[in-house]
Amino acid sequence: MKLPSYSLILCLSSLLLPCIGFAETSQHLSTITNAKVSERVNPKYPIELVRANIEGWAKASYIVETDGSVSNVIITDSSGYKSFERETIKAIKKWKFTPAQENGKAIQQCHNNIQMDFTMLDKDGGVSRKFLRKYNRAQKALESKDFDETKTQLVKLENHKQRRLAENVYSKLLHANYAKAIKNNSLQLSSLSSIGLRNEKIISPEQKLSILQQKFILQVKLNHYKSAMSTYNKLEKLDLAKPFIPGLFKIKQRVEAYIAGNSDIVILGDIKENYAWNHSLARNTFTLTNIQGSLNKLDVRCANKRHVYSVEENNTWSIPSSWKSCSLYIYGADNTKFTLVEHAQNIQTTAAIY
Repeated sequence: MKLPSYSLILCLSSLLLPCIGFAETSQHLSTITNAKVSERVNPKYPIELVRANIEGWAKASYIVETDGSVSNVIITDSSGYKSFERETIKAIKKWKFTPAQENGKAIQQCHNNIQMDFTMLDKDGGVSRKFLRKYNRAQKALESKDFDETKTQLVKLENHKQRRLAENVYSKLLHANYAKAIKNNSLQLSSLSSIGLRNEKIISPEQKLSILQQKFILQVKLNHYKSAMSTYNKLEKLDLAKPFIPGLFKIKQRVEAYIAGNSDIVILGDIKENYAWNHSLARNTFTLTNIQGSLNKLDVRCANKRHVYSVEENNTWSIPSSWKSCSLYIYGADNTKFTLVEHAQNIQTTAAIY
């Protein structure tokens, strides 16, 4: 049996930005250079998924050690196929880097993320007839505003064994439209964030613009301010976004002012099945509270620092300002809900900025 040709698209979503610190008097503190990949091993396309013509993707976070090796690889999200997740982890663990350095001394680089897409070369980004039938039923129910039926059909669509990247994208877009219709901002953002934007066979420039605009507004509404700033930077690079940038820039300025202000930033967390909940911090001091369920581990990954903690109700952590670009990965029982509070220097009543 001749197998179809296939390729791997490696989408490096974010590597650590340079971390050069300056005091108010502009005295030099340190010079940090980023790790540079010297050997990258592509993941194997699982043979059973090649034979079944199945495409997919996996997102991962990893740490570059002082000897240039990779450790602590975790999957942060995927299209649902464990084989893709396993091969992603195996490949990343084999990567080699010239390590990051601070003032000439090798240091860890702890904030690295990547998405790997597994896609067939001879596929055109289409969907199967079976998927299309289920999609059309859900779309019809949504257009008629029968939200109970829409939810039923979306569950059937989700349970459909999706084989193509396009099927995953169309399913997530429909979930996002449903979430928007029922005013569920968290579900809408989660659905949009699961869509890879680099495959031009599936996502048009206009769709990419729309998705990023929606993500930016939702991230601001949900107080995901650091992520919102990152999304704005992506929008700023799009030619199609130029007419919208002035309006978006005003919102960005309000976000920056709020981060620098005296009100707490409150974010609602919910452990997703099989994955850690992750969040990019806008501030250095935070508390986990109102835990409904069980949280068992907090993994803090910053520019060149990583620490893992146990979690108790109302624990508060203060991260040194020198730990740049910090993200949290919180582990616990499925469907555990909690509140993350990013504290201002002077605590006042929380207020919305959007």
